[in-house]
Amino acid sequence: MRSCVPAAVMGGCRDWRDLPCDVLGLVSTKLTVIEYVKFRQLLLAGDDGERFTFLNIPDGITYTLPVPNLRRKYCVGSQFGWLAVLDPLCELSLLNPITGHEIPLPSITTLPNVSANYAPDGSVSSYSYSYFGWHGNSPGNLTPAEFRGNSIIRAVLSSSPSAGRPDFTVIGFLTLASRIICTRPGSGEDKWNYYDEVSFQDVVFHRGSLFGI
Repeated sequence: MRSCVPAAVMGGCRDWRDLPCDVLGLVSTKLTVIEYVKFRQLLLAGDDGERFTFLNIPDGITYTLPVPNLRRKYCVGSQFGWLAVLDPLCELSLLNPITGHEIPLPSITTLPNVSANYAPDGSVSSYSYSYFGWHGNSPGNLTPAEFRGNSIIRAVLSSSPSAGRPDFTVIGFLTLASRIICTRPGSGEDKWNYYDEVSFQDVVFHRGSLFGI
């Protein structure tokens, strides 16, 4: 397949960063995903995040690409071209690995049974929690690294965050108890809702409705 990237871009014959934003935007619409990432890297003078390897399933080809904002994060889901990632403090966000755009989601401490404990310097030192059905309902106290394995293990999206739908919803699965949590960032919701009476192994969105098993 013939590349749509002008030779001047790929060869670095001139500084394309001096071009107007509307011209750069027009060029980017003509590129493949891989070409777009390389083009962005050129414009950022190579400072574009740590490199990660991706597999293109249809053709079986792997690509090593720079992805900003992904370092030290743990992926718990991928839909509609977005990654659901946990940071070192167990906070979930949605990351577009192509554009680098990141959407923060409500803090894990908005759950009614999770609270953060702080060190003298103001950093989170541990989390206290008491999940019903977990550990005999007794509270636990774990460091952020320990708590990550006991928090959100998978996330499911109702639609692409790029669509800007007000009913856009994120479902999170909690470890062991098979409980789910839910937030609607499309409507500006700033907390997680915890459903203690509902237990699912899997869920799927279909035509605006949520189905679980």
